[in-house]
Amino acid sequence: MLGVHGIAGIAYALLVVRLLRKADFVSLKAANWIAYAGAPALANVALLAGASGLTANLAFAPYAIAGAVILLLFTGIADAWDTVDHRQSREGCTDDGGS
Repeated sequence: MLGVHGIAGIAYALLVVRLLRKADFVSLKAANWIAYAGAPALANVALLAGASGLTANLAFAPYAIAGAVILLLFTGIADAWDTVDHRQSREGCTDDGGS
């Protein structure tokens, strides 16, 4: 099951790269390319390697899977932070004092 997720994640990362290349409404910096395409692709490759190592009973497999999960977690946190930052910069801060 982990291998299937790794293959699906790599396919999705390739789709994201293709869609980001078409985006003409925003200019993407290197940090955006790493966060949206590079890190998830690397994590899914590590997940696929860990899954294949797990089936072959190799010692590195749990570490590869753990590293992939942590990288996906940090990537998700960074992407969520970028989304909040983008919304706040577009809409402005509308804090009404907590009510």
